[in-house]
Amino acid sequence: MVLNRANELSEVTKTTYRGRHFAFNVSNDNFHAIVDKLHAAGIEERDDHGEREGRRPEQLGTYFKEPSGFRIQITNEDSAEFARHAND
Repeated sequence: MVLNRANELSEVTKTTYRGRHFAFNVSNDNFHAIVDKLHAAGIEERDDHGEREGRRPEQLGTYFKEPSGFRIQITNEDSAEFARHAND
């Protein structure tokens, strides 16, 4: 991933926006390992958007905040699996 550094944030970027986050799709094993590491480090994780209602039973997802407060989402949905179920 390549991120560009900005000299100054825009006024919109400085504001709080509930939906702003980075999302990463990981394998089932990695999903559980990441959640275990978050718990071991005392970092709260939760699915606070209620998107669980829209997921298939085998899908997992959670959010946590990185040290500056920005939210990170992890899910266990890889692109191949998503494509197989796109029309469900």
